[in-house]
Amino acid sequence: MIDHGLCSDSIDILIRNIDIMYQYISSDHRPMRIEICGLTGQSSNDDNISGGPSTTKELMINWSKADDICIQHYRSVLTDRLSYINIPTIDSYSSVSTITGMIDDYYNALLSCIKSACQHTIPSHIKRLADNIVPGWNDFVKEKHSAARGAFLQWAYMGKPRCGFEYYHMVRTRSAFKLALRYCKQNEEMLRVDAYAARVAD
Repeated sequence: MIDHGLCSDSIDILIRNIDIMYQYISSDHRPMRIEICGLTGQSSNDDNISGGPSTTKELMINWSKADDICIQHYRSVLTDRLSYINIPTIDSYSSVSTITGMIDDYYNALLSCIKSACQHTIPSHIKRLADNIVPGWNDFVKEKHSAARGAFLQWAYMGKPRCGFEYYHMVRTRSAFKLALRYCKQNEEMLRVDAYAARVAD
């Protein structure tokens, strides 16, 4: 099976039934229903559901620096946050759109809890400019970005016309830039390896 149900040991013993809802068609998957008895999943504390106040700084979690104490603390915090999530219940009369929305909300709540638990327990650092470097930028994108920027500035200087040479030149150079950037992002790993290999060869 492609899909799985993930839960803690304490919830595992409460699972009453698991089945696939074959009557619903959603892309190439079928919804999986897990019946859990004895859970209300209600909470009056919105901060706990969302994982606490959000931070404006973008952090990079560094799992390699997490020792056993950090991991144990992470498990404890995550278990506590997950206990406040309202587990959706789906009946056979629910529409596909309703089920999809409930699954999306549940998934987002899980991600929020995991992210919050990581930020509070696992070593991290503020994302640096270097973390945003696009492999292959200098070889494939830099020149097209410069051309697109120049064309945009010229088009803006001319009053941002909706036709004429400046407009079509701006559109063409922007498309070329986006195409090159998309290529680099789609082949990021290959370009990164090539860059490492070139450094070794030097």
